[in-house]
Amino acid sequence: MLSPNIAVEQFDGIVQSINENTQVTAAIVQYPIPAKFTSSIGLLEPQKDIDIYLHHYNLR
Repeated sequence: MLSPNIAVEQFDGIVQSINENTQVTAAIVQYPIPAKFTSSIGLLEPQKDIDIYLHHYNLR
């Protein structure tokens, strides 16, 4: 669970660490996400986007 006050840069780092971690096979995006994180979610690798958020919101 993350603080609602987390900076976009910190969240970007978390997304990148998910992408790089081979032990993480999928990520679930809980709706709705704050608008400031829309581009951050676009950083998520498609193979880890289990709920196809990127496709649904045309972020790729």
